[in-house]
Amino acid sequence: MAQPDPNAPDVFTRREINLIVATPTQRRNELNMAEYWLWSGPRFAELMAMS
Repeated sequence: MAQPDPNAPDVFTRREINLIVATPTQRRNELNMAEYWLWSGPRFAELMAMS
């Protein structure tokens, strides 16, 4: 049996993304940024350059 690659990314499932996006919050800007990041996948530095 093959062992999982410790360097492989541990990505969110669609269910987890939907739970994150559906979380009630007053911080709508941060939630919008997180939703964009989760669905489109830019690197962190690219995301910060857009903000």
